[in-house]
Amino acid sequence: MNTSKLSLKKIVNSFKNQIEERILSLDMLELTLRVIKTELGISSSAIPVFTVLNRDKPVLSPDRLVKAGLANELYSLCEQEQISPSVGIAPEFVLGRLALWLMLKEGVLDNKMLLAMLDEEREGWFRYNECIYYQYREQRILIGKATELFLIQYCFMLQSTSFKTKIYIKNINAFLVYKEILNEGRKLTHPTLKLAFRIETTFNNNPIFQQVSLNNLRHTLLEETTFLRVFSDKYLLREKVRTNNESITKRQFTAWSAIAVTKTTGWAKSKGSQAKTDDSTVNMNFTLITAALEPLTNNKIKKFKVGEYRNNLGIWLEDKDNAKRYPWVWLLKSWLFKLTFYGGSKKSKIRYNTVTDYVKTVSMPFLCEFIATDANLITLSE
Repeated sequence: MNTSKLSLKKIVNSFKNQIEERILSLDMLELTLRVIKTELGISSSAIPVFTVLNRDKPVLSPDRLVKAGLANELYSLCEQEQISPSVGIAPEFVLGRLALWLMLKEGVLDNKMLLAMLDEEREGWFRYNECIYYQYREQRILIGKATELFLIQYCFMLQSTSFKTKIYIKNINAFLVYKEILNEGRKLTHPTLKLAFRIETTFNNNPIFQQVSLNNLRHTLLEETTFLRVFSDKYLLREKVRTNNESITKRQFTAWSAIAVTKTTGWAKSKGSQAKTDDSTVNMNFTLITAALEPLTNNKIKKFKVGEYRNNLGIWLEDKDNAKRYPWVWLLKSWLFKLTFYGGSKKSKIRYNTVTDYVKTVSMPFLCEFIATDANLITLSE
């Protein structure tokens, strides 16, 4: 069955003309028609739909675009200096050019970061093969060859000249006056230079790159070895950090190690030779897990004694015979022990009902997959 288009049109025409009320009425009508179709199987024609178009906010407002001419002049000067650098200039111009280049070409817009890069101690600067990068807190900047050239000249000047890096804006303005970009008495501020960078990236790059350049997107810093491998295309050995895992006792580790030194056992030999998993064996092993979880259930939690439970579970895990006879149950119970008393990788304390859900969910598929596998094939490190 199908409702007629004419009848729906009459209903729609009866709605009020006010936008908000009409939209609400149409939504309620559509919901009613869907319920009728679901319950009675009666379909209907399509009803009118309102489409609301929201205008995107401009990335650059008109008042900021007024500075586009200045931004073009500043970037033209930077490109000119890259092709034909000014030589024999005063030390303050060297500092001004370097600071201007770092802001506009390398995107160093944070005042504290820029001051740290210009510091005489040169902490945070690193070289790897032919590449130079700077690290400041949660940021890394891989500089280009032109930046390296200006930086070397600046470091050479530091040997004979003492700079007041805190007034680098004054040095930038002096350099711009020297290059006839600014007139005497006119000064640019840090926000103006930052706006010039924003205008340039808006016109020449996509919005995502602009947000990355302005450091407005939250990100996680790559490990140094990963960062170096990305741009060098070379594998770097990373020193493994030894962690003291307190979630398993020395006796429990000794019990598990007994599997590795055992050549073969009757259990391993018989189960390893089976092509199919024996359901009774899976159920038997799963029963051992559910028995260990029973004290954590809602029915038994009122009588639960943490010390007694930990002691009993620990004794079971420390028994070498249990590890040899039920290796997969031993692994699951060891995980249960860790979750119950040491928590997970994110939380140091997990609710008992959550622990029960975790172990129950994983246990059955885990046992079905590994019950017919020879545990002696697992190395000690695994």
